[in-house]
Amino acid sequence: FTHPLASKESALRQLAGLLKIEPTATMAIGDEQNDLGMIKTAGIGVAMGNAVSQLRAIADQVTADNNHNGVGEAILKWR
Repeated sequence: FTHPLASKESALRQLAGLLKIEPTATMAIGDEQNDLGMIKTAGIGVAMGNAVSQLRAIADQVTADNNHNGVGEAILKWR
């Protein structure tokens, strides 16, 4: 069970607030539909290579898939 307003997007906004930065100063990486809001909110939205098509369509960048170090690639390339 989760709170109906809980989401990765709201978590990103809350973390950015705690760090006293704008959400646009963050990078988010995802692969599923529950990552859509987070990817839209981040300054750099990165879709994993194995991401669902809806996420790939809105992402700023696409990285390698989860079996080929996509997260590490994204951090090194767009940090």
